[in-house]
Amino acid sequence: MEYYEAKNVAEILGLPQSVIFDMCEEGLFPRAERDVMNHSWKIPKEDIEKYLEKLIFEMKNRE
Repeated sequence: MEYYEAKNVAEILGLPQSVIFDMCEEGLFPRAERDVMNHSWKIPKEDIEKYLEKLIFEMKNRE
């Protein structure tokens, strides 16, 4: 499984890293793993893709 660090996900999504941490803690990336050594999160590529698909679906349904 391919993982991204929270800082990279923040860059991809255009959000502050602190928001990505909150999203992980709230379970929006269900398979994210806390990286205790680096005080960060590792987020699976699949979780990011599913989150983006959900956003696109919600945006299309608002129109």
